[in-house]
Amino acid sequence: MYSSGNKEYLTQEEVESEFHIPMNLQKKFRIRSDRDYGGKLPYFKIGKQILYKRSDVIDFIEERKR
Repeated sequence: MYSSGNKEYLTQEEVESEFHIPMNLQKKFRIRSDRDYGGKLPYFKIGKQILYKRSDVIDFIEERKR
């Protein structure tokens, strides 16, 4: 299901490409923790760059399985 990439940290563009989560939806997942989204997507902000830990993205997706 997921690419076998070995990068531990991913940019927004890489998350969009690999996991098919559009950047505008990533933003909603970062800032909203209400029941509609089921919790926030953990991220790091270094300067203007937003990075996601690969394992956090996978966990976030897995928690939303139905």
